[in-house]
Amino acid sequence: MPRQSTLVDEGVALLDAMDLLLHEARNGLERRGEIRVPFLRGVTIATADTPSEGLAALCRDLSPMGIGLVHSVPLEPQDALITIQLENGESLRLWARIKWCQGIGSQWYVSGAQFLRVALPDDSVPCI
Repeated sequence: MPRQSTLVDEGVALLDAMDLLLHEARNGLERRGEIRVPFLRGVTIATADTPSEGLAALCRDLSPMGIGLVHSVPLEPQDALITIQLENGESLRLWARIKWCQGIGSQWYVSGAQFLRVALPDDSVPCI
């Protein structure tokens, strides 16, 4: 009988852990008016603070007004040139304003950026 009790306890502990994670996920849900669509895709973020080749990152979601990003360094609020890789191998370049950035562990950050306009072919980020 002790083994069965341990399995029940482990099951309850797992359910408690999932409840905690789902609660945190719900708290992070839409605090804004735009609906976000999951969109996992490689992107490059170029700002005045990033290396000339830009910062490799991931897009996590999109809305008509902005983009959610995951990256390995913190980003300050500023304008950025974001290059999104398309399925056909081409890329789309958009100007966006980094609005916020938050750490999500020891080496990862999430940020949100508001779209400003489509980049012109010769647009580049000014260096500091």
